Amino acid sequence: MIDRGLLKPNLAVVTFRISEEAHEGDVLKLSETIAQSIRDSDYFARMSTRGFWAVLHGTESECAVAVDRILRAKKKDAPIYRVQILARLSGESRLDWLARIDSIYFDSP
Repeated sequence: MIDRGLLKPNLAVVTFRISEEAHEGDVLKLSETIAQSIRDSDYFARMSTRGFWAVLHGTESECAVAVDRILRAKKKDAPIYRVQILARLSGESRLDWLARIDSIYFDSP
């Protein structure tokens, strides 16, 4: 089932990929930081043992502001992670967009 939120314009998926093995407690702390830093209307989910996806409403530049807020809230003992904002490209189908996100997130080290 497709969430109707993914059909709206001006969405971006922000991936948070942990760079190295991390203790589960540290991963959970990171998830709390991310969850507390996004709006109630945004979506957030753990996608693997090494990271999260957040679906944020807004333009790519608005999502960059949200990412900056999340990075400022990062705890000193949080695992090292990489953040990427993946907005849907002009003319890109939803399926191609999700395939691109999967490829970038799961196929990159």
